[in-house]
Amino acid sequence: MGLIEAIRRALFNLADKYISVDDGSADELSGQLGIFTSARLLGFDGSKWQRLRCDEDKHLLTGKSAILSPDWVEEVVGDTDTVIVTIDNAYKYRALRLEVIHVDNDFELNVFGQIVSGYWSVYGIGTVTASIAKNIDLSNTVVKKLFIKARASTTGGTATVKLAYALVKR
Repeated sequence: MGLIEAIRRALFNLADKYISVDDGSADELSGQLGIFTSARLLGFDGSKWQRLRCDEDKHLLTGKSAILSPDWVEEVVGDTDTVIVTIDNAYKYRALRLEVIHVDNDFELNVFGQIVSGYWSVYGIGTVTASIAKNIDLSNTVVKKLFIKARASTTGGTATVKLAYALVKR
């Protein structure tokens, strides 16, 4: 008799004493005897061990589902393109949501994405004459960095740009 067969026969009489757990989600058992095993995948985040989780599509969660601007970004721009926001690692996100407040003068606002292959993608917003909210779909390209640029609409003029942004995984 082989080792596997010996183990099978030894465990055959214990089969009715095992506890059946469907999804392994129970963290403790109360009032039951038997053999209970469970496995959890853990990851170390630099300070503590945490349980790894998946999103609704069964992909490993690797970061926050959204990144919000720390506060309102406000800057006075002239009539030449000025980068007012640079966002690194944008490739993890699927949409950029902008909320722009019209403070004084009209201005041109555009979002440029540096694609992984080195090319650029432009998500034109155009002239801002009133407060707007805008959603920009990033799902068709793999973007390394996003740059939000603004300039005053009038030659020699200035405009105050005030905006907030959110990167969303969707």
